[in-house]
Amino acid sequence: MEKELNFIITYGKDTFFFKQGSKAFILHTGIENEIDQKYGIQGLREYTSFVHDCYLADDNHTPLGSLADFIATHWETLKNKERNDVLEEFYTQEI
Repeated sequence: MEKELNFIITYGKDTFFFKQGSKAFILHTGIENEIDQKYGIQGLREYTSFVHDCYLADDNHTPLGSLADFIATHWETLKNKERNDVLEEFYTQEI
């Protein structure tokens, strides 16, 4: 039987289930950047998924914390963009 690693995070009355520690880190970064306060729990979930997708799409050695902070800071302008466009803006800091 193969062992499976799971991350379960309780935040207030909400529970988050992740199979990757990187998603737990992104969630924490989103909370620190007040994504939940600005956009609600659903916005926090969307942010977490979006940042993780960008992280996985990147061919570079992405500094995950910096990427998560960048996306949180510019969430309104980035959330509907293609992942590669977000990464290009992150690396060139054109926002």
